[in-house]
This record gives sequence, C-alpha cells and structure tokens, in this order.
Amino acid sequence: MMLTRKDVERMLDASMAAANPTVQEAVDFTAKAADYDFAGILASAYFIRHVADIAHSRGRKLVSVVDYPMGGADNEIRLIAARQAIADGADSLDVSMNISAFMAGDYRRVKEEIKPFLDLADGKTLIKIIYFAALLTTDQQLKAAELCIDCGVEYLKTNTGHGSVSKPEEVKLIKDHFGQAIKVMVSGGVRTGEDARKMILAGCDRIATSAPFRILDTFVEE
Repeated sequence: MMLTRKDVERMLDASMAAANPTVQEAVDFTAKAADYDFAGILASAYFIRHVADIAHSRGRKLVSVVDYPMGGADNEIRLIAARQAIADGADSLDVSMNISAFMAGDYRRVKEEIKPFLDLADGKTLIKIIYFAALLTTDQQLKAAELCIDCGVEYLKTNTGHGSVSKPEEVKLIKDHFGQAIKVMVSGGVRTGEDARKMILAGCDRIATSAPFRILDTFVEE
C-alpha cells in the first residue's frame, strides 16, 4: 500500500507534546499546525478560546477533550464542559466513556451517558468516544464498540494516549467485526512513520499523535 505524505497528513489529529504548555505555546503550536492539512488540531479546554480563531481563520478543525483521561465525572458536569467547549470553538470532542460503569457491566448507563453528547452535537460537532482498548479484553473491546454503534457514534478512539499504547490488533479487531459501521481513531504510542503505517494498514481511519511533524517527515510528497 503506497501512502503519500498528504494521505497521512489528512488522517492526523495533531496535539502538543508538552504536558503543561503555556497559552503562548498553544498559540504557537496551533499556528504551526494550521499550515498543514491535518484532520484536526487538538487543544485542551483551557486553550480553546485562545486558539480557535487561529485554526478557523485557516480553515482548520479544532479538537478538544471531555473528562480526560478517565471518564469518571458526573455526566451533567461532562455535558456542561462539552457545551462550553463547543461555545468556545471546538469542532470535535473526544469524550471518555465511563469506563468504571462499563467494567461493572452497567451497559445501560454507558449508553445513557453517550447519547446526550450526540444530541448536543446535533450533527454539527464530531463526537469521538474513547473506549480504553488497552484496559479491555477482546470481548470487552467488541462490546464497547457494539454499544457505541447502537448509540450512533461515528468514531471510536482507542485510548487517551496518557500512558496507554495502542496496538494494530485493536484496530483490526474492530474493523474485522464491524467494517464500516464505525470508524476507528488510534491514540497512544504512534510517534513514528512506521507506527502510523502499521495502524493505517490495520484499518484505522484517523490517528491522534503528539508527533505529527516527525511522522510526516518519513513519507514522500505526492
């Protein structure tokens, strides 16, 4: 499979590598990333209002996160955070699934907590659900995907990237079982061109990474 630099560029959600960046660092990163045709540029909630105009003036999509990383907050609080992020300029939200409820087998609660985000988005904001693949068995990964498909989720996000390393097998598992019923975004441990290539060959639709420029440097121009 021949992958060009542009092919890969359009699949990346670019995020900052710094764990505790300043506002100026967030502004500088967004300005740099906006020169690329990334699928999205990620900013945490605090930075959205500072960088939204930069991204949007260049025709770029801004991504933010809700209840990151573990998804254990009360859902009303999560929804307030989501509304504010959208109001501040987020075009896409990566929302943590309630992993504690899921592991307890309370699947009804998991679905009841996901659906209001999709209603809030109203087809205008892309909602990706983080399902913590690295913590789950094969059967649990499939169950998580099934719940999200039942809710009408467009994208699964494998992990948060905070210490979790995604595997091509996680992507392949979902795509082999569900095909185009849901898209898969990889997050966690994708830092090189070879990492990205493996995930793309496994069937992923999108990649979140804090090393977008390094990844692109390994692919040829069209």
